[in-house]
Amino acid sequence: VYALELMADLATVSGIEVDAQRYRALYSKGVQDFNTAYYKPEAGGYSPVADGAPHGSQTSNSLAVALGAVDESTKAAITRSLLDDVTRHQNHSTGGIVGMAWTYTVLSALGLDDYALSMLLQDTFPSFGRMGQQNA
Repeated sequence: VYALELMADLATVSGIEVDAQRYRALYSKGVQDFNTAYYKPEAGGYSPVADGAPHGSQTSNSLAVALGAVDESTKAAITRSLLDDVTRHQNHSTGGIVGMAWTYTVLSALGLDDYALSMLLQDTFPSFGRMGQQNA
């Protein structure tokens, strides 16, 4: 989905408006499909599991924000779900190395640098700091 948005921007900058419009349409459809597949209103966020997690996961919510798939009408709820999950886990990551990168970036983009920094400074399991201690 994100690549389609980049392609639309590239086509616009290149002056190829027909391609830009086509990529924007594909991007819009991709966002719609992504939301249909992964947004779980009952969870207040995005969940990759079929039956829906009781709350969106750190990685799922972060990726949705990073991909630009979050509608403005649900952005506050997604942000709250992400922060609730971070807090529930005592400012530890639950997403593994891939999820961590997106979670820190998204928290910072949302103006929540204090949460991102707190997570980065953790050195107990599970955390990036712990991985470093283990030479991972």
